[in-house]
Amino acid sequence: MQAICTKFIGPSNTRGARIKAYCESGLSATVPYDHSKSSQDAHFAAVIAFCAKYPNWGFAGEYRAGAIKGGYAWVSCACYGTETASM
Repeated sequence: MQAICTKFIGPSNTRGARIKAYCESGLSATVPYDHSKSSQDAHFAAVIAFCAKYPNWGFAGEYRAGAIKGGYAWVSCACYGTETASM
């Protein structure tokens, strides 16, 4: 299982701010940054888009996030069964 990482990409001259969700295998999905949401919720929207784009790769259900440089790393709780892992 790989974590889904997200990072903020600032606006450019041609595109607005966005969030990119990606994993070590090279798959990715990018969504516009929703300024009406909290930062973590905006990043989670990218995780949802990633799982929708790659339905056989991602897991439906609950995710846990940890902060990393420039974004978050997301891990599905489905990998641990019905119990939530505690750190």
